[in-house]
Amino acid sequence: MKIAIRVDASHTVGRGHLYRCLALADAFKRRGDAVFFICRAQKGDAIEWLRGRKGHDVFVLPECKEQNSPAVDTGDYRDWLKGDPGTDSLETLEAIKQAGGADLLVIDHYALDNDWERTVSGCVKKILVIDDLVSRKHFCDALVNPTVVDDAQACRGFVPSRCLVMTGPEYAPLRSEFLAERINQSTKKRQGRVRDILIFPGGGDTDSFTAMLIEGIRQTRLPDARFHFVAGGDSLAIKGMIKAQLSNHHCRFYADVDNMASLMGQMDLYLGSGGSITWERCCLGLTGAVVSMEVNQFHFNKLLGEQGCHLFLGNRTDLGANDITTALQGLIKNQGQMAEMSAKSIRLVDGYGAQRVVEAIHKL
Repeated sequence: MKIAIRVDASHTVGRGHLYRCLALADAFKRRGDAVFFICRAQKGDAIEWLRGRKGHDVFVLPECKEQNSPAVDTGDYRDWLKGDPGTDSLETLEAIKQAGGADLLVIDHYALDNDWERTVSGCVKKILVIDDLVSRKHFCDALVNPTVVDDAQACRGFVPSRCLVMTGPEYAPLRSEFLAERINQSTKKRQGRVRDILIFPGGGDTDSFTAMLIEGIRQTRLPDARFHFVAGGDSLAIKGMIKAQLSNHHCRFYADVDNMASLMGQMDLYLGSGGSITWERCCLGLTGAVVSMEVNQFHFNKLLGEQGCHLFLGNRTDLGANDITTALQGLIKNQGQMAEMSAKSIRLVDGYGAQRVVEAIHKL
């Protein structure tokens, strides 16, 4: 089978969509399939990383002149496309033609929906959509939504009756290194003293949120803790804030992390975004305090909090530095609670989601 994957990464979008598509791409390749990516050129697009470090073929759509910021707080993702959907569909069709065609088109993009999919459907045999919004219609043969944890039928009204719907954390596409790390650490129980804390503002983080996290950390006054910051957006700006405001703390800074699974395996506590990194954390039992960075993250993160998988703090726009401080101090003081949350997280995600999706697609 030959597979085309339409996905974007940028300083605004982050890399979460790309990472889960990469997980599927690698799983398809392990099964003997051929895979290529179709990505829009833009700031932070990670195209050279995908080509060079990951060895995937990438067909590049031209950069658009307008580089608007999305209204992420209202759930309006149209500007994430950086252009017109009609033009994008035609450029995607041309890319698939240049690649010699494709049997399956995988789409992971909040700005692409039913109309776009109908336009490109004639050039491929099947379409697989990855979407966790549950708010717009799709013209596809299969749909993956890991975030639907409470209503397996929630997506049915948005897809054709023939569509194979795969919902829930068991279908979360994780890169193989997370399963390998899970096996290597034998689902390590994080108990005892909290020393290493992973800070992840999110792939499309804002300076204001990062500043709030930094101030919350500064107020905790944990002299023995080591804070590991993984950059999502403007890495130079984040590094500058850390250096200026946390000079008396033990801090390490990471950008373009290739070994996230290994890094997570060394951590005792997490603080940050509740995006697709949630499933990676659960697979390794790394729990902590989670913030919803976008409206689509709120519901499933709230549910996971209620199920005892992590401490959910709410939307980033509703929080302040004091909330961060209180959360960190509370978790560190309650090691029993952290151990329970870690155990529940591990049971939720086993790391085989990408393989499940690939096998299901081959049976279509």
